[in-house]
Amino acid sequence: MSFFGTPEFFEEQLRKAAESGKNLSASISQLEHELNFNFICTDSLRKECLANLMAAGRKLDHQLSSYSEKHAAVV
Repeated sequence: MSFFGTPEFFEEQLRKAAESGKNLSASISQLEHELNFNFICTDSLRKECLANLMAAGRKLDHQLSSYSEKHAAVV
């Protein structure tokens, strides 16, 4: 279990979405929208959460790309 707003939290949320067949980019956009418009917090916390979300998205995108490339080479 990860604390809300940490990179690990967002990685977990994005991984679950990807595993359920959702588009990674769409999932990131949805979370970004929720942070910007539905989450009540200070601007500094919002910026930190958004930065963590983007970092998690980049990391997961890289992992998924590497996974796809490895398995495409095997086929």
